[in-house]
Amino acid sequence: MSDQLKIHFYVATSAEAQEAFAVLKELYGQHTAEDADIIVPLGGDGTMLAALHDHFKLNKPFFGMNLGTIGFQLNPYQAEDLIERINGARAYDMHPLKMTATTADGEEVEAIGFNEVALFRETSHAAKIRIFIDDKEQMKESLIGDGILVSTPSGSTAYNFSAGGSIIPLGSSVLALTPLAPFRPRRWKGALLPNEVKIRFEVIEPEVRQVRVETASRMFSKVKDVEVRESRSYTVRMLFDPDHNLEDRILNEQFMP
Repeated sequence: MSDQLKIHFYVATSAEAQEAFAVLKELYGQHTAEDADIIVPLGGDGTMLAALHDHFKLNKPFFGMNLGTIGFQLNPYQAEDLIERINGARAYDMHPLKMTATTADGEEVEAIGFNEVALFRETSHAAKIRIFIDDKEQMKESLIGDGILVSTPSGSTAYNFSAGGSIIPLGSSVLALTPLAPFRPRRWKGALLPNEVKIRFEVIEPEVRQVRVETASRMFSKVKDVEVRESRSYTVRMLFDPDHNLEDRILNEQFMP
């Protein structure tokens, strides 16, 4: 990238992020996302996900700076030398998940998920879900519990890990399939799957055991069939400081006390 980058700052509503934006705007200006060379989210991981969902189709790189709580997918905030940091950053290319679902009313819906796609029970009844990998049913008994999720490597340290799923190194071409509070089968902890497979969930008794499906940006209630696969139609490039790269953070997260 050049020394004359056009930057679009995607700013959280917090006072800290707004104050930082005022400083950065004076230093580097502000361009529309469409005209910019790069998108710089200012906030936490939620802000980064919102920026990805809003602008991933523009095919622009993202260099986030943390002004939130955790900021796992962002770089440290620093107003000075931003152009130099961007030019010297390491790139990580990621493919989101594409979710296609059918509701109980027969409506076809779809969404993109960068961290995960998750199914949750919506009533007091446990969800009862059949799992298919490349159209082959995988267990003799259906999953009974609160739900299930599919996670990307970059999202594996988030909700997936909190639910007991495995952390996945970047570049491993693997997706995590993780049950949420499973009642049956009791000993099933999930699976690691090749990223080219098609994953399909069939909700049993969807009128009684109502289930919703969620990504970070969309939610659909009363689904009866959900298909998830990695999308190769879109590639998102995320940039990180060399001494703060995502690969090292995902590795280190596995040894945290």
